[in-house]
Amino acid sequence: MDLKGQQLCEALATYLILFSAIVAFLFGIGTQSLRNLFCVYGAGVGLTCLVIIPNWPFYNRNPMKWLPRSLKKD
Repeated sequence: MDLKGQQLCEALATYLILFSAIVAFLFGIGTQSLRNLFCVYGAGVGLTCLVIIPNWPFYNRNPMKWLPRSLKKD
């Protein structure tokens, strides 16, 4: 995962967790059930984990260019 991929991953995690918390809260209020609130929030956290934990190819669109071995100081 490159640096821009890490930024994207962090932004996705933040927005997905926030979105799932809002949806879970509204669903919990609508159904008057704390159990439903936690189930919806848990599903949102699970979805977020599926999106951010694996090293998907779209996280590696800007790979870093390393110096050749001959230019390194040993």
